[in-house]
Amino acid sequence: MAKPHSLGETLSFFGRWVRNPFLIGAVAPSSAGLARGMSKPVDPAAPGWVIELGGGTGKMTQGALDRGIDPARLLTIEKDPDLYRLLVDRFPDVTIVNGDATEVANIAAAHGASPVKSVISGLPLIGMPIDIRRAIVSGVFQILEPGGAFVQFTYTMVSPVHPTILDELNLTGEWVERIWWNLPPARVWVYRRRDEAASGAGGAAG
Repeated sequence: MAKPHSLGETLSFFGRWVRNPFLIGAVAPSSAGLARGMSKPVDPAAPGWVIELGGGTGKMTQGALDRGIDPARLLTIEKDPDLYRLLVDRFPDVTIVNGDATEVANIAAAHGASPVKSVISGLPLIGMPIDIRRAIVSGVFQILEPGGAFVQFTYTMVSPVHPTILDELNLTGEWVERIWWNLPPARVWVYRRRDEAASGAGGAAG
């Protein structure tokens, strides 16, 4: 069972945002509502692993567990060493890796995380240089099994995956939910391979 957030953890998160807003992306940890929205497209009964990019303080990790995802099949990647240690403490049954999301394919292989049915991302993707975004998204779709979904949120009105990257990787995306009670309000986007989306493969679970 995960340990709850403390006020000190939230203030620590805010301090990280002040020092590097493009890396952290939000002034506070994601809300429970956003965590639920991010996990909705993931079918907990489907076989395979779920990979989380940017575990932060663990709100989305907890949301994935609350959705019914097996902690033994959940791998969370967190770059910040302090947040990594926090996640290890809070989620002893989840595989937590201190690493870079651009190495998602290598990290998944190193930990035997295959097949991968879904990737959920708490990264501030839209604020990253396009080459970094390209490396992350291409790595995600390198390991996603057919019908797999990449779930990403954003605080903006536009797709957090750049249209150029969508075209290069033959992907399509749509926003599926708006979370008003988040600071700031957020939209949840789901991305799939275009041929699979066109055939209706891998639809979101209700």
